[in-house]
Amino acid sequence: MSKGLKNLILFIVVSFITVGLAEIVVRIVLPHPAFYAGHPGNVPGLVTPHPLLGYTYTPGFSGRMTTDDFSNSYRINELGLRDASVNGEGSGEYRILAIGDSFTAGEGVEQSQTWVAELERQLNDRKVVSSPVRVINAGVTGYSMRQMRLMAEILMPELRPRMVIIGLYPGGYNRISDPFVLYHGHLVRTSAVNKLVPENDGFLYFESDYVRPWVRSVDLWLKQNFHFGAYLVKAIEQLRTPREKTGNDIQYSREEARMRLAELLSELDRLNRSARQNKASLHVLLINGQLDNGRFRPNEKLFNSLIAEFCREQGIGYTDPLPVLAKSARGQPVYRFRIDMHWNRAGHELAASLLAADLHRSGFPARMSAAQLVLPEAQ
Repeated sequence: MSKGLKNLILFIVVSFITVGLAEIVVRIVLPHPAFYAGHPGNVPGLVTPHPLLGYTYTPGFSGRMTTDDFSNSYRINELGLRDASVNGEGSGEYRILAIGDSFTAGEGVEQSQTWVAELERQLNDRKVVSSPVRVINAGVTGYSMRQMRLMAEILMPELRPRMVIIGLYPGGYNRISDPFVLYHGHLVRTSAVNKLVPENDGFLYFESDYVRPWVRSVDLWLKQNFHFGAYLVKAIEQLRTPREKTGNDIQYSREEARMRLAELLSELDRLNRSARQNKASLHVLLINGQLDNGRFRPNEKLFNSLIAEFCREQGIGYTDPLPVLAKSARGQPVYRFRIDMHWNRAGHELAASLLAADLHRSGFPARMSAAQLVLPEAQ
């Protein structure tokens, strides 16, 4: 055997050993290159399928949501709401129904620390109505504007609220066309279902940006079988391809933003009509989450202004905490958790205070038509 051939064989053997060791180290140190854990605070049993809403909280459920940021309890009442028990009649109560997504349900804080519970305390402390004020929390994590409207339409005939307040997160406008669904115990976007393979307590997420079928096949094979190779390919691609702008970076024009909000505003209009039919006024609490650098996404202010404009046109009351949140935060992420962008207790308290003040200025608690509930813009 020639010296050159021996060197080649030695090189191949050393290479195989090196790659093999690298694969072992990667599997020990790094997560699966295609593993997707789902919601970081996924609580088995918290949500259950629903024929109209898609999913809702499980009536009677009790458990905890724990992430790297927080740990809070979830106790769901007989109606599937994160709130205390509610009787159908509610005799002697001035009822307000609060609907929304995880910002309203209060992900990250205890039920007693949500803006819903804080609003109830503040309205009762003001003693502007002789009967007790009850604000019922019907927020459910991940809900779209359509699901919120449907939830309100289900609950209003039974609970007979005098007012409906919707905690509206404009950044979730695309949940109407791409809603969250319950899939193997997790809430995932509809568009992601065919890219997920159930695996242990999460999923293997297989999405490839490669156009050629054979390249996609190789990429998926690497992700599933050769973790070191998958990470290597990913690193090479990141070096070769400039980082594309995401929705967090792009500033929409007013017309682009209006187009993106079209379905959301249509659902808001339907909710307003449903509330009036049930003899309740509607009020919108605009919700914006801070980024980890303390700022807000470029389009938040634009989205809020378009929704506020729509509310004024339709005679819907609204509260926009964003100016006060941004000013009082002074560029610091003081209204969110370290990793999670949901409002912390301080965020909920501030939003509830602004909301209570706006409701008081609007003439609360007198039953007024929605047209009489127009509020001045936040300064």
